[in-house]
Amino acid sequence: MALEFEGFRYLPKIVVFDLDYTLWPLYVDCLNGPPFRIVNHVVTDRSGSRIKFYKDVPLIIHSLKRHDIKIGLASRTGAISWAEQIVQLIPLPLIQEDETPKSEIYSKTLKDVVDAMEIYPTSKVRHIKQIAKKFDINLNEILFFDDEIRNIRDIKGIGITSILVDDGMTVEVLQEGLRQYNKNMKDYYS
Repeated sequence: MALEFEGFRYLPKIVVFDLDYTLWPLYVDCLNGPPFRIVNHVVTDRSGSRIKFYKDVPLIIHSLKRHDIKIGLASRTGAISWAEQIVQLIPLPLIQEDETPKSEIYSKTLKDVVDAMEIYPTSKVRHIKQIAKKFDINLNEILFFDDEIRNIRDIKGIGITSILVDDGMTVEVLQEGLRQYNKNMKDYYS
């Protein structure tokens, strides 16, 4: 079942996520590398280490897409091709619209639902500006989530609502971000 965003007057045009320790609990560049494979709907590296989303991430992604909010990824990793391969492979379970118990169904990957990816070692400011340029949107129409305070400070500095992710993306962190985004937009339009 997708999340409802009732009560939020303003919704961002795009939500941008960092990868490591935001969408999944690891650093891509600390993995054992390719080949990356799918084993029982889980991405594994060459040693069998498992790469999975934090629990709420599939629900968050499906909910954003259901509300026509674009999704962007911004990562400073030096392991560019590894991150890109994982994004291309990592399965996104479908979210059921009813409560009947069913086994998880996978029909898409993260790559299938992402609208913009900026994965290379540089400032997150550059990543975000590239994403904004791609969609011809104002910076304040973006909501950004990251686990590193330096990135949050940098992105706040260019007028973007930025939320620190302490223990991976959760529904609560998303809601906090939407509340802060609405406060900032209300102030902007006042």
